[in-house]
Formats: sequence, structure tokens, C-alpha cells
Amino acid sequence: MSRIKKFFGMITGKKDKETKPVPRVGTGTTHCLFKREDTTITPLPVFSSIIKVTTYDEGTLFLTQEKQVFVLGKNNRKQLGVKQENVSTPTKLDLENVIDVGTNEGKTLFIVEGNKLYGCGSNGYNALGLDDTTMDTSIVEIPSTRYENEKLLFVAPAFSFSILITDKSLFILGQK
Repeated sequence: MSRIKKFFGMITGKKDKETKPVPRVGTGTTHCLFKREDTTITPLPVFSSIIKVTTYDEGTLFLTQEKQVFVLGKNNRKQLGVKQENVSTPTKLDLENVIDVGTNEGKTLFIVEGNKLYGCGSNGYNALGLDDTTMDTSIVEIPSTRYENEKLLFVAPAFSFSILITDKSLFILGQK
């Protein structure tokens, strides 16, 4: 039995035909990390190079070694950075060279090579650092006037604010 099958307890026996649950992403029932082939469950190839997983109640983003982001889940606030409302198969974002990603409560932030910050989803409480707090937005670049001379390292969105860590400072975007 392979380590993956043993770890997740996911094997469908050829003799007894009993099917064990497939692991899910988020709380939805359509977000599956594995596909079924005959009587075994095989990991989807896109997940072989994941270096970070970030999740919220009903969706997940995966950052790969190739600096690409794949998304799954419910996208009701545009927080996954794609047009469709429900993403049931791994979907690659058009954003390239991503070095960090964080998501929570309807918003997502991305750090991209070249010291750029991008965001999408709800900007309530100004948590994405954009001027208009009433909009849900597709992926947009966030102005860098406060941290333009510092190297972006880490993002962590929360409910009414987001944390941005640089090589010199910690910034709070939104309500404090």
C-alpha cells in the first residue's frame, strides 16, 4: 500500500468494493484533491510541487515551486482571482512569479517577484489597501507607497485587516 493511500486511508479494495471517503478541500463537497481511476485513487499531477496551502471556509489556494497559484472552492467575493463562482477542479491563475499567498474571509493577497503586492476579493474595512472599500475586485496591483523601499516577505489576511511583513516592518492594511 502506498504511503499516500495509507496516510489518507483512501483505498478501495478490489475484493470488497467498499469505498472510503475522498479528502476534501474546504467545507464544500465538490473540491477533491484526488481523482478516481478504477479501484484506486490517484493524486492529481498539479499537486506534486506544492510549497504552500492557504485556505478559508470554502476554498483553497495552492502555491507551487514553479511560483504558480492554483485555486479550488467557492468564489463568491472574487477571492480566488477567477471569474467563475464555483471552482471544482484545480484552476491556475494568470498571475506568474508568486512568492507568497494568503487568503481569509473573502480576500486574497499575493506577493509577486519584483516586490509587487496584488489582491482580490473583498476590500471591506480597506483590508486589501485599496481606496474603494465597497467593491469586490478581480486581481489588481496594490499601490506600494508605504513599503516601496522594503522587501515584501509575507502576507496574512484576516477578517477586517491584513498583515504585510517586510524585511524592515510590519504593516496593517485595513481596520486595526
